Amino acid sequence: MNLSFPVFKRTRKGKKVKNRGHKRSSMQDKPVSSPPHRTRVRIPLKPRRIEQQPTIEERMIEMKKAAAVSREPAHSEVPQPTVRPKTRLQTIAEVAGMPSFAQFYTKIRRLPYNTRILGQLYRRGLSPLFGTDWLTDEVINTYGDLLQNHARKVHGRRVFVLSSFFYSTLCPRSGYNYKAVSRWATRTGASVPTLDALVLPVNHDNSHWTAAAVCFDARVVVYYDSLGRRRRDIPWNLIRFVCAEVLAAGGDPVAFFKEDWRTVICGRVSALDPEMVGRVAVLAAKDRKRAMHRPAGIPDDADCIEISDSDSDDAAPPSGATHPEAPLPSPRPPPSQKRRHAMTKRLSQHPCQLNGFDCGVFASMFMRCVALGAGPAFRQADMPNIRRLMVVELGRRRITPIGLVPARSESVQS
Repeated sequence: MNLSFPVFKRTRKGKKVKNRGHKRSSMQDKPVSSPPHRTRVRIPLKPRRIEQQPTIEERMIEMKKAAAVSREPAHSEVPQPTVRPKTRLQTIAEVAGMPSFAQFYTKIRRLPYNTRILGQLYRRGLSPLFGTDWLTDEVINTYGDLLQNHARKVHGRRVFVLSSFFYSTLCPRSGYNYKAVSRWATRTGASVPTLDALVLPVNHDNSHWTAAAVCFDARVVVYYDSLGRRRRDIPWNLIRFVCAEVLAAGGDPVAFFKEDWRTVICGRVSALDPEMVGRVAVLAAKDRKRAMHRPAGIPDDADCIEISDSDSDDAAPPSGATHPEAPLPSPRPPPSQKRRHAMTKRLSQHPCQLNGFDCGVFASMFMRCVALGAGPAFRQADMPNIRRLMVVELGRRRITPIGLVPARSESVQS
């Protein structure tokens, strides 16, 4: 057997180069190490299966089976995890972090100082809300008017928010003076005994802000101080004012404060002393008598023309007074004892401030919660976002709905 091998020749660089001049005589002259010839094998493809569409009868049967399965109770369903409600801080932070909210906040901050915001409040008056300064009377009074209108129009609550100058006029350094504020409620046409809530901020010598409220629907007198200072004189002076207003409406103050009234002073709940109410009612009767006394230079009501004597139906009573024969708004039916207990427990929450400049914001938020029928559900960590919220609400002239979740009480331990 003749085997022929390829002939190689060496070059100058030492590499082996195949001699291209060598020719093989036949297929048998191939080297042994050469691979065999590859042949292509064609595998026949499977024929495609043509799916037939179900008939109308088959579709009707499948629909009946599916309906029967859906009516069966699903016992093997995996229980879904309960979604926890959002906390107070997350809710306020989400609202304050919205793009539209942030844009409007920046827009108000860049306004000129002489731009009117709402009522007698200008852009200059909003400066304390942009930093950590104490709030002024114009900010708190304008915010109180906004809360009063929102509570009446949206929530249907008869709320009267008094000015920050009310208590300093009622109780100056010289003593109690009901005559100076005897017409504050009648000028606005509000009948105090028929209200749902009477709210007022209290300014202490231009150095601290607190708030007080008389919740007629819950039968609770509340005094709130973010520093936890309990003062019994402010709630009782407010009760004395309400007794005089009840006498002006033709009622009996002792019977008015007789049924399950309570006081909440800085988170501490206590029953209203009926003996103390009787003493205060006697003082209120004297206050009312002094307020009705007129000096010699002022004409009496008998010299004024009555509404019934006028020929015009459009004649309005002077200075907001009402005709004696006009029916007064009837008070709403009292809530159940369970509801009153829940409202009292909600109002007994007492968040405290941890710095020396957020007392006005705490008082404003307490006024907001009482006016809207909620408990004081806020804390110190919410104050930066609440300042931004107040700026936007005053700029938009409306209250932003926020889901405040009541939290654990932060009252000061006695």
